[in-house]
Amino acid sequence: MTRRGLLVGRSGAAVAAALLAGCSAIPKPKPVDYSTFCDAKAELAQIEASFKKPRNQTVSLGFAAPYMPTKVSARGGVAMSPPGDLRMILTGPGGVTGLDLWLHEGRFRFAVPAIDRVIRGDVSMPPEKKRGLPVDFLRWWMLDPLAGELLWAGRDADGLHFVLRDRDAYVDATIAKDGRVTAVRTTWSEAGEKIDEETVSASSIGCGHVEYKQQSTELSVEATCEKERGDVPSRAFVDPDSLNGDTPHPDSAEAKP
Repeated sequence: MTRRGLLVGRSGAAVAAALLAGCSAIPKPKPVDYSTFCDAKAELAQIEASFKKPRNQTVSLGFAAPYMPTKVSARGGVAMSPPGDLRMILTGPGGVTGLDLWLHEGRFRFAVPAIDRVIRGDVSMPPEKKRGLPVDFLRWWMLDPLAGELLWAGRDADGLHFVLRDRDAYVDATIAKDGRVTAVRTTWSEAGEKIDEETVSASSIGCGHVEYKQQSTELSVEATCEKERGDVPSRAFVDPDSLNGDTPHPDSAEAKP
């Protein structure tokens, strides 16, 4: 399915499609309720402001995928310093590191020590080369949830619905009246081909319970934030390869030899 085919399914999303394909090629969207649009813009601004302070979370996760023999459980910590710094280290049974993710100033390092796999990149890396890596999603959800350019908003009995554009992705999201959040984030190539679709269902924005699925890999994750603190050591955001005494790989490198 092309990018246009997905977006015209909802009147609000059709506004996003118009920016890409031209108004003559798509159904005319419903009139914009500017009062609701402005309310949504203000609400998203408040969410953004609440995430500006550094914080540290203790999290527990369970994740499964068809290529995994069994569901894996892990627990660890996530240090965050918006707008762009994050370090997540998760350990499994026996204290073995299962996942190490580092984000800093648009760069990332995604490591799975058990298989000696290290992938590095930055925001300029084409989304096709990041397929299967939830790096952009984690940056978006944990550092600046619901960030992006607001394209459309509407409100009904279920809550506030809106469409966002975040770089190469379009996000169709709802904030329910009880605070629950659901979102579908779809990433597209420059040619207009669908690259991936990620979904999230969260009990709230911030520290809470989250369920995540990635279409391309059929990876599913359940994460629970157990507690959150405000103390974050600056050392957490130093390049891990530098701490190990290694020379950091170029940001564009896809894998460590």
